[in-house]
Amino acid sequence: MKNIDRNIFAAIDLGSNNCRLIITECSFEDYKIIDTFSSTVKLGENLSYSGEFSNAQIEKTVDVFEKISKKLEKFKVEAYRCIATQACREAINTEKLVKEVKAKTGILVEVISPKEEARLCLKSCLKYKDLKNENKLIFDIGGGSTEIIYKNKHSKNIPFDFISIPIGVINLDQKIGLYSEQKMCQEIENDIKYFKNSCMRGVELSFSTIGSCSTITSLCAIHQNLKFYKKEAVEGYDFQISDVYLAIKKVQQMSDEEKKKNKIIGSSRKLLLDNGIKILDLILKNFAIESIFVSDRGIKEGIIWDIINQNM
Repeated sequence: MKNIDRNIFAAIDLGSNNCRLIITECSFEDYKIIDTFSSTVKLGENLSYSGEFSNAQIEKTVDVFEKISKKLEKFKVEAYRCIATQACREAINTEKLVKEVKAKTGILVEVISPKEEARLCLKSCLKYKDLKNENKLIFDIGGGSTEIIYKNKHSKNIPFDFISIPIGVINLDQKIGLYSEQKMCQEIENDIKYFKNSCMRGVELSFSTIGSCSTITSLCAIHQNLKFYKKEAVEGYDFQISDVYLAIKKVQQMSDEEKKKNKIIGSSRKLLLDNGIKILDLILKNFAIESIFVSDRGIKEGIIWDIINQNM
């Protein structure tokens, strides 16, 4: 975009459960977040059954984007990118949603491929300076899909191997309802084993693991006995695998009522965390992970770095 002088850039992530916005003030070396916005859209809800977004889901999403549009205007955002992930890849009427958002707000929603989603996740994580010279395994348990990424420290220009499994915290229980828990967990594990055997065969056993998703950030907050979620207490935390399992056990021993009352979980996230733990357990089962570097960053931050590289 032309006439960029204030370097106010934004990233919008339309996921299967939430729509998130960050507005940043950027320099060549870094950026600072000057405003954020998040709203639940639940685009992945019932999608495994219906295959399409309901009119109510589309209306809700358009309403959220109208709020986002006002924020873009308020902060005079000079460049932005808005991406959509698994739910929009899966639904048969995504074009209707995209057209409605563009007509009502002027915002262009770009439905990205699983590879692009993995690249953006990797790009955000590569900015951790202390992990640049290590082999990296990154996992992101999202609403509608789970991405597992492997980056060899010797590879140049950020090539990477990845797998995108079309199951996440929003749709796992739906698919279990259609099939069975045993069948779905076996499918996830088969995909993980295929990735491990085909893309990681012969690599060095030592690698740093980064967890970049709400499942691991929530477990990290619960492990630290935080009364409320604090990003600064979670971001960059070195989560030892024994403590991960203790946090999982702690959640599994809670009653439904205790989960609803817990400020980290709450009624709206209870099922999502339960689903995320099931997927996480399969990841931990299949990789020799000693600790997890917890990332509160996501593909939004990868988008921001792309915009910085393109415009500065």
